[in-house]
Amino acid sequence: MAEWKWDGSIWDFAETVQWALVFRQLSKDRPAGWSEMVSDPKMILKKADEYGITLRAVTDEMLRIGADLDHMLALLEKRRDAPEADG
Repeated sequence: MAEWKWDGSIWDFAETVQWALVFRQLSKDRPAGWSEMVSDPKMILKKADEYGITLRAVTDEMLRIGADLDHMLALLEKRRDAPEADG
């Protein structure tokens, strides 16, 4: 299995995550013209600001969720790698 690594800058990563989160919120709210908004960088930044999806908020959530996810993956990997119990 190949191991994926981000090949862009930290800013590219944070902005990509921000865009994805704005897209997610727009697809839930479905305001008029939302599907066109997602391809307009200025509109994405405007909606990100309205939703509070700032780069600081994205970073804080990536750290929080990343720590939780790392813990959960470790538990799942431990379970997967544990020998089957007899009985």
